Amino acid sequence: MSNHTPSQTAHRLAAHGKNRAPENREISHVRESRVKQRIERSTMNHRYVKGSAVAIGACTWALAASLTAPAVVFAAPTNLAQGKPVTVSRDASGKNTTTKLTDDDKTKGSRWSAEQNVPQWAIIDLEESKTFDTFEITWESATEHAVDFQIFVSDSNKEDGWGEAKRAVTGNKDAVSTIKLEKPVTGRYVKLLVTKVSKYPNVSACDFTIMNSADDDGSQQTQDPAANVALKMTGVSDSKEADTLGPNNLFDGKVDKRESRWSSASASESA
Repeated sequence: MSNHTPSQTAHRLAAHGKNRAPENREISHVRESRVKQRIERSTMNHRYVKGSAVAIGACTWALAASLTAPAVVFAAPTNLAQGKPVTVSRDASGKNTTTKLTDDDKTKGSRWSAEQNVPQWAIIDLEESKTFDTFEITWESATEHAVDFQIFVSDSNKEDGWGEAKRAVTGNKDAVSTIKLEKPVTGRYVKLLVTKVSKYPNVSACDFTIMNSADDDGSQQTQDPAANVALKMTGVSDSKEADTLGPNNLFDGKVDKRESRWSSASASESA
């Protein structure tokens, strides 16, 4: 994370335009103005932060190196699934194992992979009966995700004890699936059943978050201004140059690794 203030960052970005040819300075000036405006107005209370580039150049990569969210944030509901044990239909060998589904790390480097075609399932044991109404599933990527899946809740974890699905999703196209039930449910076990995937014949998910929205009382927490609250968050972009250069690299905390960056597709590729 950069130690520069917003104003210093904007001036550093502007410096990239000083040595350009005269005909390019006007574009650099516009870019500097837009970048400075976005940085200095970033201290707001919102969940999502959107950035855009008005021209392609060095300052685009400077912004892409590290993106930090506001210093004052709303308290988020507790992730009831964090650190809880998981049972799956099939576990991958190597690093993409079961525990990655509840480690609260939403990056592609930490994920559960069944390494086998559908149907596949995962059961989270909350270790005691809990009340909740919101699920957030972070799939591997915008191209590798579940299309059809169901969520079940039970107190018994028996084959005949699941009943009907609390939510059945069909035709999902998102890298992150957020499901909010109309009414809270109570149970100890939560089952995710995937019956169709988008591309590669394999179920792969980075994180499964379970929350009770009633825990969100709207209170504010004072955030350490030196802390990057965007660290390990999930990013979405309109394009990427390659699978390894996706938007999640913006939030991995690595500011000195060229291979860990978001790079958009060229104009011809994204058109």
